[in-house]
Amino acid sequence: MAQDVKIIANVGYLKGLGGNGVVYAARTEGGTYLFALKHLEGGVETWRYYRKSRIQSGYDGGEVILQSDLNMNLFTDSETPDFVTDSTDAFKVITTVTNGDDLPRLFNLEPAYTIKGEGVVAADIDKLKVSTTSGTAGANTGTTPGGTTTTGGTTTTGALGGLIPTDFSTLFSNPIKFFQDNMMFVLVVVGIIYFVRRKKKKPLWLF
Repeated sequence: MAQDVKIIANVGYLKGLGGNGVVYAARTEGGTYLFALKHLEGGVETWRYYRKSRIQSGYDGGEVILQSDLNMNLFTDSETPDFVTDSTDAFKVITTVTNGDDLPRLFNLEPAYTIKGEGVVAADIDKLKVSTTSGTAGANTGTTPGGTTTTGGTTTTGALGGLIPTDFSTLFSNPIKFFQDNMMFVLVVVGIIYFVRRKKKKPLWLF
């Protein structure tokens, strides 16, 4: 039996010659997340299912634009899930959408997560987003455990492979925490000062 699908909110758009189609995040009654777009054929609008791999391919090629904090790991890539009609279409018709009749088909510069299906609350939208603590990957920018950020596959750390801290804000506001978080850096600095002072035959605390 086909599961009902609930549209949550817009998460991006698909570029097209006849206008840019709104990409929606949706969820089945069983908890499966999916991408959905409205198609117009013969004057009739139908909701179509887009596999995650197709959305990802479009994103990689520049045809699909996605919100940067969207958690792509949520979405299904099933070829023929139980919420679509049985057909050979590349983009299969979603059998039952319970709250999407009045949602727009074309993108009109609306910010992400602002076009919502009926009955959607803030908590539903929050579940679509990358967790800042879990390290799950977003569409454009993810966060990996340990505080390093990744953008387009490039990892950013402090200089010298992370030896030099990227943030010195706690040095004066909370020096103990700074020393604890950057112990190796502090030891290296103390060692350099000691070496220089020793060469000049001056006490460590004098400059």
